[in-house]
Amino acid sequence: LDGTVNWSWATTLIPLWICNALVLPYLVHKNMKPIKINLNTSEETPLVGKAGEKTMAEEAMESANCFIHTTRNLALLAYLTSQIFVVLRLDHVVEWHWLLVFIPYYVASVLSCEGFDLIQSLLIAAKMDGMLNSTWLLTLMPSWVGLAIFLVFLPLQTYWAFKASPDDDDDVEPKSRVFRFFLALGVFFSLVFLSSPIFIAIYRLDYAAFSTFYIALPFFVLVGVAIVAGLASVFLMTPEPTTSTIYVHAAADDEC
Repeated sequence: LDGTVNWSWATTLIPLWICNALVLPYLVHKNMKPIKINLNTSEETPLVGKAGEKTMAEEAMESANCFIHTTRNLALLAYLTSQIFVVLRLDHVVEWHWLLVFIPYYVASVLSCEGFDLIQSLLIAAKMDGMLNSTWLLTLMPSWVGLAIFLVFLPLQTYWAFKASPDDDDDVEPKSRVFRFFLALGVFFSLVFLSSPIFIAIYRLDYAAFSTFYIALPFFVLVGVAIVAGLASVFLMTPEPTTSTIYVHAAADDEC
């Protein structure tokens, strides 16, 4: 984005292609696992059928599993196709409108029942095609709604998770309100820090011009902290010495 290198987008996104090659086979295998579905059985759908024949409940279960497996794998294929279309458009291999480029993503959003993603992708495509004159701050309004819900819900869930419950053991000391408040506050600021690249990107798109390095800077800081914490846990934390007890059974000498 800064023009420091002259690579194509297909080359720049090699880490993404490697990640897809590693993750997609696992996701396909996971999607093919049978899913247990509770079906209401009655006289019309008996649990026990004739010998060598499947009951209607079993056939309904197989049909439901086949539909779910097919839908999930088609959604994965649509996500992958959308990535390829975006790269082709960025490299000017094709000159399609962005509303057409994002068609596989629309399909993936519908198959995954992601209404917010569908609306957001339509707004982004319309903005990139010049059909919308609003700022990026307003264009990304569906994402702000989802992010706001996430920023409010997770800290509140953390606060209530440590609240004393009648089912708790008597030996467990309940956490104070001050502790739970500061814990929830820490979770909130951590989520804001993780979401900060979005705010920085919006500020760059609408109001300022600076290096895109600063957009990814919070991720670099997070990765650096994780690396330092991992090295510290390896070199500073010494394992406790293990002790083993050996029992020796001495045979009593009963001989005279």
